[in-house]
Amino acid sequence: GASSRAARTHAKAADVTERVPGAADALATGAVSAEHLAALHGLRDPAAAAALLAAGHGCTPDELAERVRQHRIDHENLQERQRR
Repeated sequence: GASSRAARTHAKAADVTERVPGAADALATGAVSAEHLAALHGLRDPAAAAALLAAGHGCTPDELAERVRQHRIDHENLQERQRR
């Protein structure tokens, strides 16, 4: 239910605050929410996650999640081009 979803969101956010520079401060100051940080979960590159976080200030969690999806697509396309 909703409480298990909230728990997953907070667990993902906690992981991001440990790995991504500036994430803990952004959460502590209220610049972003746990939902914003959860959108960054799964990105392997902490520097890329930090850049997306910085660029995402002022956007909704869904907008940030869309930016993360686009980053993944762009990254996969770059890797594919480099393999050719």
